Amino acid sequence: MATAVDYSNVNKAYAHTQSQAKPTTPMPGEHLDVFPARLPRHCEPPLMSYTVENMWPPMYVLGWLYTSEEFEARLGQGDPMTVFKERIRRPFQAKFKGANVSSPSLDTTSGPCIVSVGSNSSVRSLARAHQENSIEATKALLGETAEPEWIRVPLAEMAGLF
Repeated sequence: MATAVDYSNVNKAYAHTQSQAKPTTPMPGEHLDVFPARLPRHCEPPLMSYTVENMWPPMYVLGWLYTSEEFEARLGQGDPMTVFKERIRRPFQAKFKGANVSSPSLDTTSGPCIVSVGSNSSVRSLARAHQENSIEATKALLGETAEPEWIRVPLAEMAGLF
């Protein structure tokens, strides 16, 4: 004959997990004390899947932020995506042809241009932020002297910071 299973501890554990508040996602401009708009390269943000003070971290990208004017002055006039492909992506891919190196990306959805080399969206993307050869090559192609920094996206809370 089978013995009875004691579910009393399971139910207590279930009740405990149900009493915990579900983590929230900070809105743009909220919780800048916990998730600042920018972080130096050596201050890596937590993965977006983690919970920090009962919140899911926002997305951060490791890269360089330019106004449209700064981007044009640095790389040339025209559609930013076309300019980026011609002046950054193609030379980068030619340099690292066949290598297991992630190429930089460009985001212009919020107005400014962000050239990024990694993010905190996944373990794989975070690993890209540690590829020194990729970072140095991107930096050279941009003609950049500054180190990349972690930039919180979306950029709504950064008005006036660039």
